[in-house]
Amino acid sequence: MKLTFFLYSMLFRASAIIFEVHNNADLSQANKMLADCSSSSHTIRLHPGTYESIVISNLCDSSSIVFEGVGDEPSIISGAKSIPNSAWIQESEKLISVNLYDYNFTADDLGTMVTGGAVSDCQHNKTDLIFNDEIMTLARYPNIDVENNTWEWVNIDNGTQANGDNTSLTILSSTQPDLVQRIIDNDWASESDPWIHSYTSFDWTDEYLKIDSVAVDDTQQEITLRVPEGSVSYGYVGDDARFYGVNLLREVDQINEYHIDLTTGKLTFYPPVPFNTWKDSDIDAASMTAAKVAMDASNAKNAVFRNLVITGAREICLNALGVTNVTVDNVKVVNCGHDGISIDGDNYVLINSETRNTGCVGVRALGGDPANFSGGHNRVENNTMSRNALWKRTYMPGLEFGGYANEYIGNHVSDGPHNCATGGGNTHFTVETKFTGNTFENCAYEASDTGGFYSCGQSGAWTNRGNVATLNTFSNIKCKIEGRSVQGCGGGVSGAYLDDQMSGWLFDNNTFENCDTGVLLGGGRDNHFSNNHFSNNSLAIHFDNRGMNWENAACLNNGTYLAEVNELLAGDLGSEWKERYPEMVSLSEEDRLCTPVDNIIENNTYTGCENFMDASDDDINSWGSTVVNNNEI
Repeated sequence: MKLTFFLYSMLFRASAIIFEVHNNADLSQANKMLADCSSSSHTIRLHPGTYESIVISNLCDSSSIVFEGVGDEPSIISGAKSIPNSAWIQESEKLISVNLYDYNFTADDLGTMVTGGAVSDCQHNKTDLIFNDEIMTLARYPNIDVENNTWEWVNIDNGTQANGDNTSLTILSSTQPDLVQRIIDNDWASESDPWIHSYTSFDWTDEYLKIDSVAVDDTQQEITLRVPEGSVSYGYVGDDARFYGVNLLREVDQINEYHIDLTTGKLTFYPPVPFNTWKDSDIDAASMTAAKVAMDASNAKNAVFRNLVITGAREICLNALGVTNVTVDNVKVVNCGHDGISIDGDNYVLINSETRNTGCVGVRALGGDPANFSGGHNRVENNTMSRNALWKRTYMPGLEFGGYANEYIGNHVSDGPHNCATGGGNTHFTVETKFTGNTFENCAYEASDTGGFYSCGQSGAWTNRGNVATLNTFSNIKCKIEGRSVQGCGGGVSGAYLDDQMSGWLFDNNTFENCDTGVLLGGGRDNHFSNNHFSNNSLAIHFDNRGMNWENAACLNNGTYLAEVNELLAGDLGSEWKERYPEMVSLSEEDRLCTPVDNIIENNTYTGCENFMDASDDDINSWGSTVVNNNEI
């Protein structure tokens, strides 16, 4: 009957192909039909159920596609492999196990622990265990505080960055006897593949490093870490760095924890509910992320993807790179090893969608070439992004932005240990991008020297121009590091953080509430802060002149900032850059290159703040900036 319906559609409605999908075989056949570019449109209707991962075949310029879930129950695209309830063996009162190699899993499916760039690399290649639609925890010590959903850490007492490939860290019995004894008693040294996850020299970057050996004497526990060739490590140059041990079989001691032995394929699991309460269910409760991408819609054109659930990818759940005229509407993306949604291209719309439980970025939404004022014009609106950075903790925001002339409207981004949103500058060149009516809250609680909304100018400080943030709310952006750490919360956390001389931003009519600092203006120029309200922040605005002191080298005449400006002005669209941003033209003749000139801070209000600004009137005047008509209410 379904095939008859499909043929009828194809033969008698030559301009449109419609396919009703009820199973994976239907989906595979329907996907092949997308290559028929003679038809003006294609519609694939997924009826409720779970479908295998898919690469969309639509590469036609002349036809359109609608790929949609239909019905009252969800239509799910999953990259995960299920584990039958019947496969599990009761190991002890609390632990169960299964040999994954006996159930169609391969070593490639399981992945390995990896390290990588301490800032930008997700550092995740390992399968995740999903139970009852939640990602479980790779066995670790100390445990996650399950009740409060907070991560616990322990500390080194001192550490060194050695020449070559080894870094060493030391934990002293005199200061942490329980930790030393724990490592000895649970024999971390004999684990098959032991690792640590650590904030090392700074509290704004973390990385995974393999434990090479464990040496014990009467006074101290010493763990030597092997740093693989080519990896980025800041070393342990400061005392008190935070870490926890991970991928440790003997630390499977709390609900939600698991361990996989890659040699034998054995998965050991401490389920959150007793095994005897679900083992006989018809619904398999556990699965493993397997496919690297659950749904790949890269290079799609003139397409709509809507009313779907996408889940269970070992890396990216929805990958949509190089798209044109694409709409993603009401798509729920959950339980992804790397990123929830990665989309770039021109004239796309991402609306009414959700990302949750992602190992790294929630939504990476880029598009357009800022240098040439081309492409872009994308809209990301009315989406929610939460619980990102479950694996890599820093620089993996709920929303990553960049490109040219894109809009981010009415989104809700929350519950990330580092940034809620990151982009611009050295992350992604950003020009004439607008943020309107978004809420950024409950982020940056595990880090310092960062912000809920963060843009960094280490590259592109003076060329990221014309960006606007208006009618947004920045709420509960606070450092909550407890106990010992390298920098502690003294490093500072801000609702919005324009780092390293970021310039040319307009922040108008925003609300900053219950943040450590409302706004950090880090030495940039041509920024305008007006009509904003600051409520119950320790400090409303931090304003500094870092270009005149410790960050002087980058902004001198032979520095990178001016070189980037001159490269744009000398390019094919140099005249357009000069017309749009005349303030850039005279920079090469500027005798105050490193001074934070022409910033305007005006008509803002504040209440419940200890101070409005920490820069003095004399400093501000000498810098050539303006601060006027800001009132306490």
